[in-house]
Amino acid sequence: MGSDKMRDEFEAWASEHEFLGGCHFNRKPSGNYHDVDFQHAWESWQASRAAVVVSLPIDVSGGLYRLAVEDCTRCIEAAGLQVTQ
Repeated sequence: MGSDKMRDEFEAWASEHEFLGGCHFNRKPSGNYHDVDFQHAWESWQASRAAVVVSLPIDVSGGLYRLAVEDCTRCIEAAGLQVTQ
C-alpha cells in the first residue's frame, strides 16, 4: 500500500475515534508527527499491517483464475497487507 493511503486511513481512524483527544496530524519535514505519542501510534499502525501476510494459491496456471488471483493480490496489497504465493 502506498504509504500515503495507509497514512490517510490511520488519520481517518484517529480522527473518528478522537485519538489522543484531537488532531495531532502536524508533521515534521521528515514526515514524522510532532506529537511523539501520535508518532508511536502511526508506527504501530504500520507494524500491524506489516504483520499480516495473506497466502494465495501458488498454482495459477492461467486464464481467468490467474487474473482473479492478480486482482486479489492488488486489492490485498492496497489495503496495506502483504501477499505471498
